[in-house]
Formats: sequence, structure tokens, C-alpha cells
Amino acid sequence: ATDAVAGLVGRYHEAAALDGVLLNCCHSLAQAKAIVAEGVPVCVGAEGPVTDGGALLYASEFWTGVAAGHSLRRAHNLATHALARASKRDDYRCVVSAAPREVPPETPSDEPPPLRPYQSRIASEVVATFAAEGDEGTEGNAIVVLPTGAGKTRIAHEVACRVGPPVLFLVPTRLLVSQQAEAVRAWGGLSVGEIKGQDNYAKTATALSADVVVATAESHAATGVPPSRYKLVVFDECHHVHKKHPYHAVAISIRGASSPRSRILGLTATLSYEVGSEKLEAAVQTLKAALGARLITADRPELRAGGYHAAERVADLRIEPRGGVPPSERDHSSVKEDFWARVDVGAASPFAQNLARCVALLEASLPDFVSPLRTENCGDWVGFAGARPLLADFYEALRVLVVSFEEAEDAASLLLKMSDASADEETWSPDARAAIASFVGGLSEDWPRFAQLKTVLREELDRRGESFCGVVFVQQRVTTRIVRYVVGADAALAKDIVSPRVIHAGTPPSEDVATLRAFAAGESNLLIATNKAEEGMDLPKGSVVVCFDEVLTPVSLAQSRGRARQERSEFIVLRQREDRTVRDLEAVERHQADVIAREESARGEAVQVSDAYYQAEEAAPRLLTPATLSNAAVASPPSPIHAKSARVRLKERCDCLRSTLRFQESVADGRGAALSENGHPGFVSEAWIDGKRVGNRGYGNSKAEAKENAAADAISSLDLPVTLSNAAVASPPSPIHAKSARVRLKERCDCLRSTLRFQESVADGRGAALSENGHPGFVSEAWIDGKRV
Repeated sequence: ATDAVAGLVGRYHEAAALDGVLLNCCHSLAQAKAIVAEGVPVCVGAEGPVTDGGALLYASEFWTGVAAGHSLRRAHNLATHALARASKRDDYRCVVSAAPREVPPETPSDEPPPLRPYQSRIASEVVATFAAEGDEGTEGNAIVVLPTGAGKTRIAHEVACRVGPPVLFLVPTRLLVSQQAEAVRAWGGLSVGEIKGQDNYAKTATALSADVVVATAESHAATGVPPSRYKLVVFDECHHVHKKHPYHAVAISIRGASSPRSRILGLTATLSYEVGSEKLEAAVQTLKAALGARLITADRPELRAGGYHAAERVADLRIEPRGGVPPSERDHSSVKEDFWARVDVGAASPFAQNLARCVALLEASLPDFVSPLRTENCGDWVGFAGARPLLADFYEALRVLVVSFEEAEDAASLLLKMSDASADEETWSPDARAAIASFVGGLSEDWPRFAQLKTVLREELDRRGESFCGVVFVQQRVTTRIVRYVVGADAALAKDIVSPRVIHAGTPPSEDVATLRAFAAGESNLLIATNKAEEGMDLPKGSVVVCFDEVLTPVSLAQSRGRARQERSEFIVLRQREDRTVRDLEAVERHQADVIAREESARGEAVQVSDAYYQAEEAAPRLLTPATLSNAAVASPPSPIHAKSARVRLKERCDCLRSTLRFQESVADGRGAALSENGHPGFVSEAWIDGKRVGNRGYGNSKAEAKENAAADAISSLDLPVTLSNAAVASPPSPIHAKSARVRLKERCDCLRSTLRFQESVADGRGAALSENGHPGFVSEAWIDGKRV
């Protein structure tokens, strides 16, 4: 390849009046750049599966565009579009390189970018919170709630610099490890290590020695280093603590460690996936309790004054009428079965009936083929097609239709239009070929939602010209293919859309990184992505962000809208659920802001720092590890300054075990008054955990007193090690509190949501040890989450 480059450059300089160099197939962009570096003004060509004829077609169209006065970028787009039309493929890559303009290099700086005013204020407040006695239910930790793109990672960097190493920076996905590490490293002041889960021992050891260790919770757990080793632990996208996520176990480990404990900093744009007001408030309290943290944010005026504008975006709704099964008749638990029931009685849409008939004819063409359509999950159908691309396309189109309750007829039709009807032609019967030709030939390519998308892109291109930068969010990876096809098939769009790229669950992390860099560098001006790119991924600012499919959660709304953070950018939604509209999700965001505002108002404006806090914490830690309290005797009474109500302590214990707690009052007179035959005056209450009553009834002169007494009795009746929040531990433990090792191990696994089982030897069916072990009697092994421990 080096000789070929040298030869081409020599021939170019020997000749006269040449405009540039054309490379044929199988050449890379790097080679084109190498040729330009040798004094050639322009080099064009093709790489990958493009044929020599395709390279010539591309070059012809490219120079035609240049001769017509187009820019090199537009000429490249026109030529790529012509090649895609001729080849009926949209995955060919053509390359073009031109001599760059002389641009003075930027002077590198070791200083991080200055903090915005709201970032500086929040960083100071977080550090003060770390040193201050928290409110009830908090332990000097903080959760920063700011919109996507408002600079939460920059705040975390500033806090890490002030607190000092070592710092653990947790992210939810492997892709984000490199991204966040790059950001922290670029801002300077701290050495940064990365742990991705597939590193060798030496590389992991080097990473662990850095000031800041960036890792997923799983990859860091594999190192065996306890999170409590770090002075500060950052949870990026900390709303995941709500779910059965590795973050939850890390939070329990940190808060269960003996003093001094690591401080926790949570970062998120949205506190919960919940939509209802009551559920949202409960989820917020659960998140605060899990991290032992208070909430810190900035309101819209403060963000606007600091130069952030995306929080003010109100979605521009361009909703087209929806079809398919009426929402009132949709049952997500039986979507496949209901679809085939409609097909069997002829109640499905004409499109669905015809599509099902074509698929049946394709299957009938294959001897001894067993159809997976009624017995297997929809997502597995394509795998049964094997090396039959036409059948795979029809299976995928049918899946798209089924899971959308026959609503996505537009996407299914376009997917079939994209397919090659002549593929494996000899495999299919004449009836199947005739039916497919008639069916696919009669399908339309003009669908309202896709037409609306093209209109939006055209408007923005006309308004912004070469500064256009668009992001289209979709729900399924197949839709990324369809959208790219629709954009490429429109000649007016194709000449201005530069190399549209896709990101979805199937694209490898290395390709995602390359895609994002190309997008940021302007080599591509349209990104089509699933929700893989919504959360955490550092997308460049978009001049227009389009949600092609429904926005399902407040998290998705905040993440997608946060990409439209240029001052005059647009955020457009093309589809919404009738029972969960965009306006409903915006209302949830406002309610979240109200929850935070109420907390700030209740706390007061200042965070008071108390030196006595550290002395009290060292003498009597407020939360003790569940792993070491199994046999502890509790000294009483606890210090009054740390006293918590029995209800709060019982709630903490249930939260740690992911159990549901409720208090049930007597229904004697509708007010909770005790029945006279109990012999107790006033009110009565019972504590119920996971649907079972725990402890005796509590009585009191008020409902609150009755609940408190019921909670206290429930705590005394439980022998769990989870939340002796106010206890000082005396040793040695009292024998009356001793538990077997099996019970203690089971409780520890329950707290961490792990699965425990004991496996006996199969030597003689009774668990008797093999004689060669040298141990008499029986043998057993403890297995946790599939691994022997």
C-alpha cells in the first residue's frame, strides 16, 4: 500500500493539469490523507465492499458535482447517494480527503475550563454537605440533579479536586468508562485510571493506583477492592440505584462500612422513572435513603444565567394520527397470541393479513421447516431464518408489526421495500414469489411520520446550512436502518446530510466511540440512535433533536431534550402514547422540581459545618455493616443526638432488604380507634412487611404513637442485622443473640439480593465426603450467584 501511494503521487506530479487522484476499491481514508499530505489537492475513493465500477461511478458523480460549483462536502454527498441508489445498499463507505486550510493551532492549557456560576455554587455546597451533619435520613452525602449537558461531570471533577484522592467514579456502562475518564483527565489536576472488566492484572493494578478510578460497578467489584477504600465515590446516573442494579450493592457496602466512611456524590438528570405523583415522591425518598444523601440543584433562571438553555425547551409536538389496535384493547402480556387470534378470524388489518400470508408461503416452500411464529418469542424469529435473507426480512417486518399492535405499518412496509425480493429466488415456490412481488410492489413509501421527519430535517437544513447537526432517537435498532434508508433515498436530503451514522445495542463500543468522534468533528451531521445514546453518552450539542418514537419515561425525556442545548436548537417529538403524553412527562419534571424545592426550603439556606460531627461519628457510627452485626448485643440507650424513631429505623431496614412496609390501622370506627375489648384506650396500629404482620399491635393516644409502638415491637421481634442505626455495639455478643453461620450468610445474601444455595457431594447420594478428601462424614459447598464461595 505504501508503494502504491508513492506511485500514485509520483504519477500525479509527472502529469499536468490533473485535479486529483482516484483510488479504486479497498482503500482507506488514511491512505487518501497520506496522498493529500504529499501535495495532492484532492483524493477520492472507496473502501470496503465497493467494487471498482462503484468507485468509478462515485468519482464521476463527485467531479460532476465539483464542476457544477458544489462544495466538496456536497459533491461527496451527491456521489455517495448516487452509488447507494445504483447498488441498493446504504452501508458503502466512500472516502474523500482534501488539502486542509491553514488554521493556527490552539495553545494547550493545563487549566480546566472555568466553572459556570451555578457549578461553582453547587460544588461548594456539596463539599460543605460532606462536612456537615445531615438531616434525618441523610449522612452527609449529596445528589446533584441537573439537566443533561449542564456540567454534572465537571462539578464531580471539582469536588474530587477539593476532597482529594482516592476517588471512585462509577458509570453504568463500559462505553462511559472511557468517555468520563477522558473528561476528567482533560480537566487536569488528577491522574485517572480505567477499569473495563477485561484488563490484565498489571493494567488493573496500575488503574487502581490512580487518583481517580473510573469503572462500572461490576468491573470494580471484580478487583476485590472495597468501595470504602475511597474518600469519595461518585455514582453517575445514580437513579439506577432504584432498580436491581449493581449500584445498589455498592451503596449498601459504603454505608455499612465502619467510620470513617466514604462520601457519596450522585449525579443524575432525573430522580426516577416513575410517573404518578405518589410513586415519584416515594421513589425520591427511597433514592435519598439508599445513598444517605440530600438533593442539590439549580433552577431555570440560574441555569439560564450560566449559559445553559436546554432546560427551557418545550417539546414541539408534531403528532400524526395513530392506527393499529385501539389502546383500550391492548394487552402487553399477550401481544403475540392476540395478534395471531386476530389473523385467524380475519380481524387483523389488511396489511397484517397479507404479510402473514406471504410469510406462510415462504415457510411452506421449505421442506420440513417448523415455523417459530406461534411458539417462540418475537425477538427470536429472525434467528430461525438462517441463511435466508428474504425470510429474515419478512420475519423482522412481521415482528415490528406485532409488537406495535399493528401500528408500525409504515416501518414494516419500508423494511420490506429495502429487502431484496430476488434473494434466494430458487428457494421459494412460484406461489410465494408471485405473492411477494404483488404485495411488496403495492406498498407505499410515502408515510406521514417519515414524511414529517423529512420535512423537519429539510427545514433545519435550509435554516442552518452547514452548521446543521441533527440527532434522531428511535426505540428499536431496526428503525435506525429504516430512517437511514429514508434519508438516503431522498435526493434533496442526501446532498446535504453528511454520512449519517447509527448507534444501537448491536454496535460495538469501539465503533460507537468512532461514531461520536466523527459526529463531533463534523464528518457526520446526522446521528440516528436508540436509547443507548440517550443516557450518559456525551453527544455533541444538536441543532435539532427529533424523537421519532414515543418518549416513555421522564428519564428519556430529560436525556433526549438535553441534547438540544444550543441556544436556538429545536426539540421535536413525532409520536406519543395516549396514556402517557409528553405533557404528562413534563408535568412529572415540574413535580420533581417542586419536591427538591420543598426539601431545600425545609433545610434552610445554609449548611452548618460541625466539628463535633466527626467526633460523634467516630465514637458511635450511625450505620453499621449488616455483615458484622449478626451476633451483636445492643448497648442502650443510644445517644439522644442520634436517636431516630422506631418507624424510621424499621423503614431503613425494609429499604435495605427491598421489602415493602405498611402500617394498618384498626377499622373499628374508621379512625383507627382501638376496639374496647382490647382493654387499651386510644388508637391501634399494626406493622406489615411483605404482606405479613410483624410483631404485636401498637397502642397509643394518637395514630403516630400507635404506629411508633407497633414499629418498636416489630423491630424487637425481628432478628435482622440490617439497620441498628442508632446502636453502639458491645462485645462479646450475648449468647442469646447468637445466630448460626447459615442464617447470617443467608441474611447477608438477602440484603445484597444474591442467590445462595448449598451443594452436597454426589458421592453416595447422601453428601458423604469422598474417601480421598481425607475428611470423614459429609461435605457441602456454599454457592452464591452461581460461584462457589
